[in-house]
Amino acid sequence: MTTLDEIEHAVSTLPKEQKYELFQFLARQLDVIAAQDLQRTSHSVLDIAPIRLGGLLDSRDLSDDLFGEMLESEQ
Repeated sequence: MTTLDEIEHAVSTLPKEQKYELFQFLARQLDVIAAQDLQRTSHSVLDIAPIRLGGLLDSRDLSDDLFGEMLESEQ
């Protein structure tokens, strides 16, 4: 058997129990492949190197009207 059509035909002739065994085998194979793909592509935020953005350009306190300044800059 070399083509998908031949394999599908062969599977259709199997007894129910063997089809179930084949299904379980294929599911295990897919789980292994999925786990390998996940290991290759997964990462965590902890894998990202920290960056330094620098200091503040302007110091702010509670009396600053930052919202008003943003609105003024839009005009």
